[in-house]
Amino acid sequence: MKLIGFPPSPYTARVMLFARLKGLDLTRESPPGGLHSPEFKAINPIGKIPVLQTDDGQLLPESSVICEFLEELHPQRPGLPGTAQDKARARLIARVYDLYAAAHSTALMRQVGVADADQKARAAALEGLAAGLAHVERHMADAPYAAGSQPSLADCALLPPMVQIRRVAAPMFGLADPTSGTGRIARWWKTMESDPVFAEFAAGYDKAVQGLVEKRLAGA
Repeated sequence: MKLIGFPPSPYTARVMLFARLKGLDLTRESPPGGLHSPEFKAINPIGKIPVLQTDDGQLLPESSVICEFLEELHPQRPGLPGTAQDKARARLIARVYDLYAAAHSTALMRQVGVADADQKARAAALEGLAAGLAHVERHMADAPYAAGSQPSLADCALLPPMVQIRRVAAPMFGLADPTSGTGRIARWWKTMESDPVFAEFAAGYDKAVQGLVEKRLAGA
């Protein structure tokens, strides 16, 4: 199997981290011809990443669906561990982030390097992102990991955007850093920093995000 996507994409990163958590060796390739190319549109007419290509050539888009597919295909090391309630919490955390925070984070990323950026749009994105993260935090467990005592899909969904926030929204646009302080996200982040799997992935992903930021600041 291989995953088609770009390294700075938080959704590509979500799947790659989920695969790593499950002990799977998943290869990543960039979209052939670029994201908007006819070659990639033939793979996914929606034009979104990531897309999983299975060993038999089937194409599966959407990160949440891909993660669920990997979980069903390789249940030996569960990425959704615990009880039915634990699994539901993990899915809920990922879903709440996607619905109520992700678009605002993306909007801020798109303003990097834009000299005449819309200040009202920026303020709205900052407000929306803060509100979305508050919704996420309400559903997090009072435990080391996002959904409980074991790592899960929820951690894989949250780590990439938190790396982005620490690199962009907080230092560049003034968002209060959710990974500092005493809240659940801050306590969870300490676990991410001490867990070797997540810490190593975060360091690599931060370099990818930094590269994208530098490219945009240079006007490339």
